[in-house]
Amino acid sequence: MGVCLLRLGDKQGAVRSISEALRLDPENASARHNFVLAMGAKNPFYGLFWRWSLLLTRLPSWGQIGVILGLWAAMRGLDALADANPALRPYATVVLGFYVLFCIYTWVAPALFKTWLKRQNAI
Repeated sequence: MGVCLLRLGDKQGAVRSISEALRLDPENASARHNFVLAMGAKNPFYGLFWRWSLLLTRLPSWGQIGVILGLWAAMRGLDALADANPALRPYATVVLGFYVLFCIYTWVAPALFKTWLKRQNAI
């Protein structure tokens, strides 16, 4: 139930539902995992990662690959455009920088969030 609420956008309801499942069975690994997801969806830092992951999981696998390759191709095209028109280079550099930061963020966000949760004694 908690995961359904989470996918529908009811983060508070998801946390309550999953907390109740953990109260009934504190050793339930699935409920513990879902609790981390629900807490993450509420967190401003991890929430962006959660929404990005949710977007991708709603697509078929070929769609996921298409989005990732499409973003990469768009960045390559923007870089080529900036090479052809030096006046665009400062703007392209900013966009490319944000793209690189977003890629790094998607790699490290889950680990950083789980570390934060452990420090808060939430898991």
